Amino acid sequence: MLEILLWLAYLGIRFVPNEITRLTQRVRHCLATDPHSIWTAAKVAQSLSMSEVMLRRKLSAENITLRDRMIDVRISLLLLRPLLALQSKPQKIPAAEAKIATCRPSI
Repeated sequence: MLEILLWLAYLGIRFVPNEITRLTQRVRHCLATDPHSIWTAAKVAQSLSMSEVMLRRKLSAENITLRDRMIDVRISLLLLRPLLALQSKPQKIPAAEAKIATCRPSI
């Protein structure tokens, strides 16, 4: 499912919710702003304007841990990297492959 959404995003089709209502989505959005940073519960809670205890309690109610969200964000960005590389610079086809691709069988 994620791969399909990534391909759609690559093609310019994005599904953006009108508003982020679930805490899990807000946390994911927060973590995605700087995925290489070392996020602590206190740092995430501060950026979401809530206490660390409340953050943990609400994430627990949604059956999610902060670590799971961080892994999800990093893996998603890792999967997106090849798509972004394809989009940013055109790929050159080696001459041998180009010749094979353009050959037509004779009838």
